[in-house]
Amino acid sequence: MANAYEAARAEFTLDIPPNPNFVTHVFDKYASDPNLQAMYWVSANTPPRIRNLSYAYFAERSHRVACALDSLGLKKGDRVLMILPRLPEWWELALGMMRMGVVVVPSTMLLVSKDIEYRLEASGARAFIGSIESASHFLKVKKVPKTLEFTILVEDYYNTSPLPESHYQWHKYSEMLAEIPRGTHWRGTQFKAEDPSIIYFTSGTIGMPKMVQHTQTYPIGSVITGKYWLKLSPGKVYWNTSEQGWAKAAWSFFGTYVSPPSRP
Repeated sequence: MANAYEAARAEFTLDIPPNPNFVTHVFDKYASDPNLQAMYWVSANTPPRIRNLSYAYFAERSHRVACALDSLGLKKGDRVLMILPRLPEWWELALGMMRMGVVVVPSTMLLVSKDIEYRLEASGARAFIGSIESASHFLKVKKVPKTLEFTILVEDYYNTSPLPESHYQWHKYSEMLAEIPRGTHWRGTQFKAEDPSIIYFTSGTIGMPKMVQHTQTYPIGSVITGKYWLKLSPGKVYWNTSEQGWAKAAWSFFGTYVSPPSRP
C-alpha cells in the first residue's frame, strides 16, 4: 500500500490556467467570500493596534493600487524596488502590482544606500517605494540609474519623522489611493506563463547578491508549499517571522493559498 507521500505524488496535478496570474486566479477566489480573514496584524507600539483584514479588503485595495500606479505612469513589465516594514500596505501594493503586471522587487529593511544603489541599477527599477526609514537611505544613494522616474512614500505609524529635503517628487501612498474611488476595478491585464512576476535578490553570502526573476507560474506553484509542506487549510493561523525582503516571506505569502487555481 502506498504511503501518504506516494499517494499525493501520484495524484498531484497543477493546472496552469490561460492568462495566468496569481492575484486573479488564486487570491480573488478567496476574496469572493467577504468574511474570510486574510491577516491578523498587530502593531509594534504600546498598546498595540490590532487589525483583522479580509481577503476582500486586500482585493479591493489592490484594484485601486493598480489604477493608481497606472495613473502615475507605471505599466506592465516595469520593475519597482519596494522596501517597507511589515505594514499591510506592503501586501496591498504587492497584490496591486502583480494584478497589473508590474514586477515587484521586494528588499529587506536592512539595506543601506550602497545596497539600494546596487539593486536599483541591477533591476533597472522605474520606481522606488519606501517608508521614512528606507527612503532616507535611498536619498543617500550617490548614483541613481536613469531608469528611475517615480518615488512613492508609504506612511509608517511607527516612524513619523519628516523626510529630508531632496529634489525628488515624493508621491504619498495614502493620497494616491484616496484619488481612486472605492470599488474601482482594474481593467485587467493579459499574461503569458513566462511573463515576469517578482524578482528577489539572494543574500550575497558569497560575492554580490544575485538577482533572480520569477515568472507568473512561480506564485501559483507555491500552493504546493501551503498544502503539502505547511499543511494549511482555511481558518488556520500561519505566523512567518521572515522579513518581506526575503524569498521565505514569498513562500508564506503565496503558500497560504492551499486550493489549486481554478479556470475563469
